[in-house]
Amino acid sequence: MMLDSLRKSAEASHKETGLYLISVFLSHEQNFKAICSRPELRRYKSIRTSHVGELRRTGFLLLATFQNPHYDVELPNLVDETLINLVKCFSPATSNPAYAQ
Repeated sequence: MMLDSLRKSAEASHKETGLYLISVFLSHEQNFKAICSRPELRRYKSIRTSHVGELRRTGFLLLATFQNPHYDVELPNLVDETLINLVKCFSPATSNPAYAQ
């Protein structure tokens, strides 16, 4: 996750909702491949994972979008420190098992 792309995504959501949001999908390990197979995720060659507890420990809120398994991570601001803390919550990129060009 590059800081500029995170900032751009959060700015776009702020224009729509008034909140700085980053889109995420929640998954139990047993349905990880099923989540990756969703049309909106199959286009990504690599993905990063995190744990809800890690996001919460770092102070980020997860907001339900009522489109399960989709949630938003709310950011308090877009300063580099906030974005770096978000990035640190996620694993290094790994291959998406359902990637399709």
